[in-house]
Amino acid sequence: MLKRWWYGQKNDPKNKWLNLYQQRFNVPSLSVSQQDVQQWFASDLGQRLLAQEQHFIDELLPELFGYYLMQLSVLGNNNLVKSSSTSVQFALCPSECSIQPIINRSSESRLSFAVSEFEQLAIDSNDIDVALLHHALDFSSNPHQLLRETARSIIPNGHIVVVGFNPFSLLGLRHRLASLFSRSYAYRHQYLRASRLRDWCKVLDLEIVYSKKGYYSLPFQRDFFTGLNGKWLNKLGQTLLPWSGGFYTVVIRKNVTPARLIKVDWKRKHSIGKWGKRMIAPSSSSASTSISICTSNCTVDNAKNMTDQ
Repeated sequence: MLKRWWYGQKNDPKNKWLNLYQQRFNVPSLSVSQQDVQQWFASDLGQRLLAQEQHFIDELLPELFGYYLMQLSVLGNNNLVKSSSTSVQFALCPSECSIQPIINRSSESRLSFAVSEFEQLAIDSNDIDVALLHHALDFSSNPHQLLRETARSIIPNGHIVVVGFNPFSLLGLRHRLASLFSRSYAYRHQYLRASRLRDWCKVLDLEIVYSKKGYYSLPFQRDFFTGLNGKWLNKLGQTLLPWSGGFYTVVIRKNVTPARLIKVDWKRKHSIGKWGKRMIAPSSSSASTSISICTSNCTVDNAKNMTDQ
């Protein structure tokens, strides 16, 4: 019976269609899709988007202080944290990423590289001051686990800067349509909404302290309107449709309420009020009545015993 059920489930056409759908549209691990993602960011559209993201990051990082800074980016060979004033800066790459950017990095850069899985960070808890997640949640197969691991490694009152694609934008719509016709892994990502990220932060005791959207230009590879598409459309989009930016930048703070030890002063004498004494201590009248009842019962019992004898 078990073999029949197993072969029936295995040969079921519905399961075959489900497996084909998962193979076609599911988000793979970043180690698989990183090469296609880097090729997309190397295009004209990707470079314009990356330039605006870098501008937003450069405005935020100088205001976030600390000693350790961690970068988790889909672009392992790019230094996105040059404007930060932290002492120690390092970037993590997926386990199977190319080690070429690690060997050929410039000597002037303070950013060091290491290999680690994003969903299982090899970092102690409460150790990082600032973390940058540059599209790491978008191209992760388990974004909630990645955010949980990042929150674990952040110190109390530390900050996480998240940069991700906005699904409610022209760029998000372009990626949706491209995922139906293209087999490139660059269009197969999570499409995380900012509201969903806010719900995850509530579960993990995190607080969003800053949010801003950018890139309101047309999502074309060629910039047909050289001066118009870059400036005028961005200002128009920020004024009329502020929610339709191509990407969002969110700053998250880890709030931890410290435990406070309440000491009890055992040497202090606690007095009971008059109303408390009435409720706790028995009155003299009730005590005398109980004694009289006991003595009367004892005399009656003694008399009965004398008559019986």
